[in-house]
This record gives sequence, C-alpha cells and structure tokens, in this order.
Amino acid sequence: MEKHVIETGFNGEWRKVVIEIGKEYVVLPLNKAKKKNVGRHCILLELNDSFMPTEATVKWLDTNRKGKQKTLTDLVLVDS
Repeated sequence: MEKHVIETGFNGEWRKVVIEIGKEYVVLPLNKAKKKNVGRHCILLELNDSFMPTEATVKWLDTNRKGKQKTLTDLVLVDS
C-alpha cells in the first residue's frame, strides 16, 4: 500500500499524519474552530491525487455512506 506523510501546524501545535488507504481515522482538527465532522470515524477509500493528495473519499462508519474529507491534515489514525 502507498503511504503519504503530511505535516501540518496550527497555533504552535504540530502534527505528522501518515495517510494510508484502507485504514481507520477519526476527524480531529488542530483548529478548534473547525466543527464539521469532528469526532467522526471513517475508513479512507481513495485519494484525489497520487503525488500530493489534498482530499480523500472516505466511508463514514456512523452512517456507512461515502463522502469527501477535504482536509487530510484533520485525520488522526485510530489505533487498533
């Protein structure tokens, strides 16, 4: 599987995210003002670009629907 490492920071906090298709993630943005999808769990299905992905298609585990996650840096890997 292909892995992407994305680093981001907000207000002095830094996070490094390893994005891999098929893994489970939870939406936890560093910016506390972001409220959309906070706390939702999803499985990453597809990235929009193989070189520098900016968004992903996910399957939301609470509704079993597919959707878009516009900010990959808001995703945190769920430990199994």
